[in-house]
Amino acid sequence: MATPLTIKMIVVVSENSFLTMNLSRPILKALTSLGFHTPTPIQAATIPVGLLGKDVVGNAVTGSGKTAAFIIPMMERLLYRDKGKRAAATRCVILVPTRELAVQCYDVGKKLATHTDIQFCLVVGTIAL
Repeated sequence: MATPLTIKMIVVVSENSFLTMNLSRPILKALTSLGFHTPTPIQAATIPVGLLGKDVVGNAVTGSGKTAAFIIPMMERLLYRDKGKRAAATRCVILVPTRELAVQCYDVGKKLATHTDIQFCLVVGTIAL
């Protein structure tokens, strides 16, 4: 009779990991599916503070992950919102100065909300000068 095969799985969690931020499973699943495994410096500095419900002001170069840095804590809080007929339908409004930034925020939000019941809506306007 053969001896049973024991498989040990080792998960390496670095100090600079989304896993150490106590994010919910749907958010972690979305981050993993997007290929994000370690937070950028701006994300590592701001997400934990945002998760505490504190205001955050951050400054970083283009492409550093600022959009996800503020959307991730917002979505974590939305996952535990009141639900039902008497709950508010709109919970967050993100105001940005350009259409391009609005589309970027919308795209990032939709991708991060893939495994949740959170919905995003894109509204843009213009004024003739």
